[in-house]
Amino acid sequence: MNKRPIVILVIFIIVLIIILVLLFIFFKPAKNIAPKMVESNTQEMSKNTSKPFDKMDILKNARYLYVFSEPFIVDLKPSPPNTLPLKLRLKLSFVLENKQLVNELNTKEPLIREIVSDTASTLTPGEVEGVVNRDNLKSLLKTKINQILEDGKVRYIVFDGFNIDA
Repeated sequence: MNKRPIVILVIFIIVLIIILVLLFIFFKPAKNIAPKMVESNTQEMSKNTSKPFDKMDILKNARYLYVFSEPFIVDLKPSPPNTLPLKLRLKLSFVLENKQLVNELNTKEPLIREIVSDTASTLTPGEVEGVVNRDNLKSLLKTKINQILEDGKVRYIVFDGFNIDA
């Protein structure tokens, strides 16, 4: 009986197992350094470019995301005094600092809805149109919402939907 094919097969299987183990060791995800990587990548991007963050980059690097199930619908301030107000329909997501913040956001959702409504209703359609104005609204909302939070902070606000309707 010829044992040579069996020996070659056994050696091949052992080499394959060693290669798979090495690949797993060198390419496994580093879970404990992810928050630092997100923070440093964000700082590097803001230093190197003056352009606003891309929504997909923010979502890709997010560890904890809070998505509101219902949209925010707010009457905007009329532009000329005699026109009917337009409605702003916002679908929001928050990129969170930590996962403990999720419970607090669930509890304080009515307060957050009031902050969004009160803030956006002071703006005219012209004050929310365009990238710069939307970024200003995000920044304003983030500042006001973070003032009522105790368990952490909202890092970014993402507009998943942003429509102005009659």
